[in-house]
Amino acid sequence: MTAIAFDTLRFAGHLTSAGVPENQAKAQTEALTEALSGADRELATKNDAAALRLEMREMEHRLTIRMVGIAFAQTTLTVALLGLMLKLLVS
Repeated sequence: MTAIAFDTLRFAGHLTSAGVPENQAKAQTEALTEALSGADRELATKNDAAALRLEMREMEHRLTIRMVGIAFAQTTLTVALLGLMLKLLVS
């Protein structure tokens, strides 16, 4: 995973130059640093997206096979029932 680059000194400098008291700027900088420290563990990478895409294709393939099987079974059952009905009507 790639770490998120964050210049804490520059961030605090922007806050203080905007009129934020130094102790508040320091506290906000520390809070943001802490929040960003775990962010790289939760961000998806290109490899994560590629793996998910592959998994979805595999799931789609398995689902397609199941749907074809169900359609075949339905057709077989329908033909069998029509044959049975025809036998009952003829006899």
